[in-house]
This record gives sequence, structure tokens and C-alpha cells, in this order.
Amino acid sequence: MGLFGRGKEQAYKHGLADAAKVTGQKFDEIDEAIGNVQLNLSEGIGQLSDTVDGIYDVLQSDAQEKLLGLTEQLTIKEALMGEDDPDLDDYRHFAMSLLFTIGGLLGTSDDYQQRYMRSMMIYLEDMDPQEIKDINSVSNVENIDVSRAILIMVSEYLY
Repeated sequence: MGLFGRGKEQAYKHGLADAAKVTGQKFDEIDEAIGNVQLNLSEGIGQLSDTVDGIYDVLQSDAQEKLLGLTEQLTIKEALMGEDDPDLDDYRHFAMSLLFTIGGLLGTSDDYQQRYMRSMMIYLEDMDPQEIKDINSVSNVENIDVSRAILIMVSEYLY
């Protein structure tokens, strides 16, 4: 006779098999949980990487803006109507002419663009639409503040 007796040995083997089955199921559950954690972790790292890339892009663009002098305060009116340079009054007319030309190229302008155009005419001190100039008459804008002011005006108009 064995250690367990006749019927007990078979019951013991079934008990071991049942325990192994339950343990295997538990290991499968743990394996699935680890897989989920791994997936969540890799997604989180991916999102963190995207966030870091975005921050890097912002910092890089800020550095470029500082390098180009785009972070300094600029008043469009002062930039286009400089007291030191009498030719800058022509840039005021040129900037408005450029906006009128862009508006014409677009075909139709919405209410906001029309309102912006009227506001800029008032802001630049009673500009008369008949005073607009041929934009081809200006070959080059050498003053950086004038260039920035015109860029801001066009960007705001198109926005």
C-alpha cells in the first residue's frame, strides 16, 4: 500500500491537476495585466515624446523669433508712419494697397475682413481708398519694422 492509499492517490493527482489549472489561469491573468500595463506605458511614453517634441518646437520657434527680432513690440501705425523717414508714409499707402489687392485676388471677403479693412483705414488716420497705390511701384521694403508691420497686417487680414 502506498502513502495515500488506493483512492487517495488518484484524488491527489486530480487535486494537483486542478491546482495547476488554476495557477495557469492566474498566470494568464497576470500575463494579460502585464501586457496591458506595457501597452499603457508605451502609449504614455509616446504621448510624452509628442509633448516633449511640441515643447522643443515651441522653444525653437521662440529662439528663431528672438533671432529675427520678431518678439519686440511693434505698433503698426508707428512702423508705417515713422517721423524720421518721410518715405514711410508711402508704406502706409502701400500696406493698405496690398490689403486691397489681396482682397481683390480672393474675390470675396467676409464681414470680418471688410471690418478689418475699414478699421485699418481709420487706424492709419483717415486713409482714402482712392489714395491706394500700385503695389508694383514698390520694389523692395528695406526697413524691417515696415516689413513686420505689413506681415502682421496681411496675416490678420487673412486670418
